[in-house]
Amino acid sequence: LKPAENQNVSPFMERINKHTSFKGFRPLPDLAAAFLRQYPAGFQDAQYLKDERDYKVAASNFFHENLGQEAFSGLLEMGDHQGLVKPALPLIGKTNLVFPNEVMALKDGLAANERQVEFSRRLYALLHGDMSDAFDGFIDLLVEMKACKWTIATYFPFLLSPSEHIFVKPTITQKAAEAF
Repeated sequence: LKPAENQNVSPFMERINKHTSFKGFRPLPDLAAAFLRQYPAGFQDAQYLKDERDYKVAASNFFHENLGQEAFSGLLEMGDHQGLVKPALPLIGKTNLVFPNEVMALKDGLAANERQVEFSRRLYALLHGDMSDAFDGFIDLLVEMKACKWTIATYFPFLLSPSEHIFVKPTITQKAAEAF
């Protein structure tokens, strides 16, 4: 958890008082110590990889096999919108990142064939087009489907490229921001 000696530390992180305890939050050193008690080798610990990383990597691999640009564009060209929607729901189930009630809302929203067509088109634009233009359209569809949650909106881009796109859980993100 400690930055390497030659690694740059952001000025923002240097200003954080790591020993301050906020209501409902433990100080950062306490959290780091608890993490290292559970996973002595840190982020390289075999148990950490099993508990937190490997299944997410497997989900990302499943994503690339089933919804990667080549597979996705082929199904889209054939007009196989159900073939595109079909792996999307199990993909969400491959991780514990999205609450089951949010998955059910998406599943219910995709029950109508015309929504499957629009979902597949907008998801393709989001993942393989210009995200800055496509994100709002994807959100609009999720609103229409009554499945608009940050977890759903950010899940697919995150699995596409976790180094570029963030997965957002608003409550956790807000708590982290408050703590810092």
